[in-house]
Amino acid sequence: MKPIAEAEATEASITLVIHSKADVTEAHRLLDTLTPPYTLRTTPPKASDELTARMHCAIRCVAKQVVWAGERLCEEDWKRLFVAAVYQQRVLPSPDGKGFVVLDKRTSRMNGQMKYDLTEYIYAFGAARGVVFDEESYTTEPEESSEYGHAGMDAGSQVSGL
Repeated sequence: MKPIAEAEATEASITLVIHSKADVTEAHRLLDTLTPPYTLRTTPPKASDELTARMHCAIRCVAKQVVWAGERLCEEDWKRLFVAAVYQQRVLPSPDGKGFVVLDKRTSRMNGQMKYDLTEYIYAFGAARGVVFDEESYTTEPEESSEYGHAGMDAGSQVSGL
């Protein structure tokens, strides 16, 4: 295990990535050499780039094949719906009093397990509606949204929902 310097770290700041018991032992050894005060912070691992790509691929497939509540939604709208379904949301009156604002969890702040659970939910949702998941779209960029926030849809069979 090699310490990794943090991007905005001071000279004394280090980050240790722990993958095994041997890494834990090394971390203990390092902590024993320090003179207090220090702050120790632990964080769960972030989702891998591959998992993030899988999640976006699954959302893209659903967006291309499912009509929801009579609408064809863009990928961003689908992502927000899925996040709200799995992790709930808060809805508050807008500051101008003319509607509501949905405050949801951001996928960029999810750890690996949370993003995995969300991706599994998307696959289950799609499978229940006959979505064919295309692994080739892993590497493609998300569709561009129109000015109204809805992406253009390919012609072909559409699966309806709701």
